[in-house]
Amino acid sequence: MKPMIKKLIPILSLLLAPAAFADVYTLPYVAVERFAITNDGRLGGCAVRLATNTSTHAPGCANSGWVSFSCDGEFNDPDKASQMFESVQMAGVLKKNVRVYLENNQRHNGLCVVKRVDFDF
Repeated sequence: MKPMIKKLIPILSLLLAPAAFADVYTLPYVAVERFAITNDGRLGGCAVRLATNTSTHAPGCANSGWVSFSCDGEFNDPDKASQMFESVQMAGVLKKNVRVYLENNQRHNGLCVVKRVDFDF
């Protein structure tokens, strides 16, 4: 009986594992409207407001258009998060559109966390 249980455990873990993975949502190319940098733990340390309703494209995310980069390091590497945030700031200043990819199970104050950024130049 024990050998059969040892064989079933890996199979069951493979079947249950997909439930633990997050959905990654892609937003369309949109303008950057605002930036926010915090030092009090809110918004993951840095966030931007995009010209779209985020919950329309990413169910479970706040519908405010704001997304977090998790510059505080909770969900993203702080250096990479800062690079993405600074690049999006530059795109906003230059009036260029950005596309972000969000994970809906990683949130700061309801804002989904950006995992990737594409630029439309």
